[in-house]
Amino acid sequence: MEQAFQSIAQNCLAQIHGNERRVVSVHDPSSVHQMWVGLRRLRSAFDLLEDLITPPPSLQEELRG
Repeated sequence: MEQAFQSIAQNCLAQIHGNERRVVSVHDPSSVHQMWVGLRRLRSAFDLLEDLITPPPSLQEELRG
């Protein structure tokens, strides 16, 4: 289960990071949307596996921010 979560989390973070440059340099609304989608997916992964994986409180705050 841990390996599955790592794969999901890495994919979510890659989606977020992959859109960062366009958000910062071009102010592309579709890239902002894709970053938001990646964040929502990451939150959902933590919610789905909350009995097995608990993020540190500071990350929980960031994800809910």
